[in-house]
Amino acid sequence: MQTTSALYAKRWWIAGTVLIGTWIGTLSNSLVPVALPSILKQFDVALTLGVWVIAIYVLLFAVPIPLFGWLGDRFGNRRIYLIGMAGLVASSLACAVAPTIGWLILFRAMQGLFNAMIISSLMAILSLVFPGRQRGVAMGAWAAVNGAAHGMGPPISGFLVQNFNWQATFWATAVVSFLGLLAAFWIVPSDHKHDRRPFDLLGAGALTLAMLTFMFTLTQGSSLGWGSWISLSLWAAFAGLMIVFVTTEARVAHPFVELRLFANRRYSAITAVISAQFFAIVRLRSPWRATLALISGILLVMEKIMIFPNPF
Repeated sequence: MQTTSALYAKRWWIAGTVLIGTWIGTLSNSLVPVALPSILKQFDVALTLGVWVIAIYVLLFAVPIPLFGWLGDRFGNRRIYLIGMAGLVASSLACAVAPTIGWLILFRAMQGLFNAMIISSLMAILSLVFPGRQRGVAMGAWAAVNGAAHGMGPPISGFLVQNFNWQATFWATAVVSFLGLLAAFWIVPSDHKHDRRPFDLLGAGALTLAMLTFMFTLTQGSSLGWGSWISLSLWAAFAGLMIVFVTTEARVAHPFVELRLFANRRYSAITAVISAQFFAIVRLRSPWRATLALISGILLVMEKIMIFPNPF
């Protein structure tokens, strides 16, 4: 669907609404590290188990984003976004009342999955309502909000944990997510997707398994030992799966990911900057995490305005 004058007039209202999803989804990750000591104390578990409260979220958030992007093309990005926001409300409430560490880890995995639905669909929504010459600015706004949420998460979490308890971080997430859900229901337009392309099962499966292997190795490599046979085997598995993925996408009529997009240097530049943000989410600590995220947002805007007048 092309951007209409009505959508164009409301573009920043729509952008502000879906950026609530970015804000709260990122906070769902950045609030928890500060609350983790209190969680370990209440459930009386070791750090080696408790760290999965953080790691499982990152794994289940990063890996299925391409899959949810395909579902958005098939069933509508507004629908996927609303399901993600509703799921984030429910999973946040579940985290707040989790009776054991095992249940908390499970509910955190659900949070990650629902946030993946949010991030994949909001990118498509921004592309729908912003014309080509303004999409870079919209993506820059997204990156800035994302970076700010990374930087503000730890102090907000510290305030909540110190004055209330660790459950307050999840109660707060649930409340803001609910408000964002209501706003999106009323403001975000329907995109009426009816894409009936056949599903590239082999390509999607290879990419999903490759990213799961990559993220698991990246987050757990220090504890496994970067030179251990387990880590080396995981890296080999990742390389093999990526070969299967690239080979498949180059041959099928309807690929899961269109590789020709990466021949466009402007698209590749934006992808590289956003990838740097997600690397910061996984590997860097505050304030470096927030700093890199904010810098990437600035670079997105500069890339749009100064270098490439029409990246899309």
